[in-house]
Amino acid sequence: MLSLQYIRENVDRVKRDVLLRNTTAPIDRILQLDEERRELLQKVEALRAKRNVVSKAIGASKDTSDREVRIAEMRLVGDEIDRLDARLKKVEAELQQKLYEVPNILDPNVPKGPDETSNRVVEVVGEHPVFAFHPRPHWEVDGLENCLRCVRRELGEVQGERPWSWVKILLLVVAILMVIAGIGLIANSR
Repeated sequence: MLSLQYIRENVDRVKRDVLLRNTTAPIDRILQLDEERRELLQKVEALRAKRNVVSKAIGASKDTSDREVRIAEMRLVGDEIDRLDARLKKVEAELQQKLYEVPNILDPNVPKGPDETSNRVVEVVGEHPVFAFHPRPHWEVDGLENCLRCVRRELGEVQGERPWSWVKILLLVVAILMVIAGIGLIANSR
């Protein structure tokens, strides 16, 4: 996620990179929310500073009628601070959500284009494997799924036992490795 300061200082670059990615991001709304957030922060801090100064004056004041007037004023100031804080939290929450929508900055070496078809192959390492069968994704491999289910069940039983639990876990890990090695041998033999 890009920092708010970076977006504020590099608005044109961020907008350009958003366009190059063929996507949208609410950059203008982010800047507007940032400005509103800064104004609210200044108001809240000014009111807190005023409250602190007046609170010290209330403590030093000997006149009870003057104290009561100042205390009543500070209650109003406290209510205003609470109202501004609530507004500030809403603005910060919306700002954070909008920041999540901004993509990262593109590297200058990235080719321009609408999607990954514009990319070019820079380097190929090794040979692309050719299988005599259609490889399945890992979540479709039955033996591995059953093995993982077995591990979850065994670990659930082992948690309460202390002296021999490490032995069971070790044996379970060895069994898993044997199953994985067997799957590898079957795949290589086809």
